[in-house]
Amino acid sequence: MVICEFETRLAQSTSCRGDPLLRTKFPTTSLIRHYNKHNLSAVRPKRLSKELVFALLPGIIVSLIAAAIQLFPQSLQQTLRYDRAAIAAGELWRIITGHLAHLGWSHLAMNVAGLCLVTYIFAPPGKAWAWSGWMFLAAMLTSAGLYFFSPQLGFYVGLSGALHGMIVIGALRWMQHGDFMGLFVLIIVVAKIVWEQLFGAMPLSQQMAGGPVAVDAHLWGALAGLAIGLWNLIRWRLSTRV
Repeated sequence: MVICEFETRLAQSTSCRGDPLLRTKFPTTSLIRHYNKHNLSAVRPKRLSKELVFALLPGIIVSLIAAAIQLFPQSLQQTLRYDRAAIAAGELWRIITGHLAHLGWSHLAMNVAGLCLVTYIFAPPGKAWAWSGWMFLAAMLTSAGLYFFSPQLGFYVGLSGALHGMIVIGALRWMQHGDFMGLFVLIIVVAKIVWEQLFGAMPLSQQMAGGPVAVDAHLWGALAGLAIGLWNLIRWRLSTRV
């Protein structure tokens, strides 16, 4: 109580108003709004800018690769999907190519639209390659989660697991930069994951995807994003102390 009273008084003092550096040490609601107003550009891409185009480029490349795979014969597509038994037999490329294969064109269109939207909303300007690395790592960790902790799932295709991870990473970055809308995004993701684990796939998702939805991929993707996002946050906090 004493600390809170001292913080409030100091934040309202005249000297504190004149010193932005001092004010940021006492993050009242007004200070958070001030911080958001001047720092959103560090989190969200600008509209119609070179930074935005560069941020979208990795997603465009992934989308083109996924579309090319969809043109392959069905027999060849099956050699690329996540297949637990085949991975156990040594076909390790499926760990990553399974995220590029899809059930059909409708499934691909959903994932491509989701990838572009998530990248537009969450990709940090000037960090396209870091964003690509996080997406690759989220996909790898999703496959690892499926393999080690969801042995009942024999097959999986699609980007939805990695996309859940990227949403979590983006939401944590928003919070890192003082934009607490990220907390609202995290609550929505958690609620969705809990629903899927308790009741199965979201309504209409199977019809839209054109096949069964692997809800465990969403779970492990989100947890992968949480791990990557927290690691980024720890690194950022350590760098700001230097």
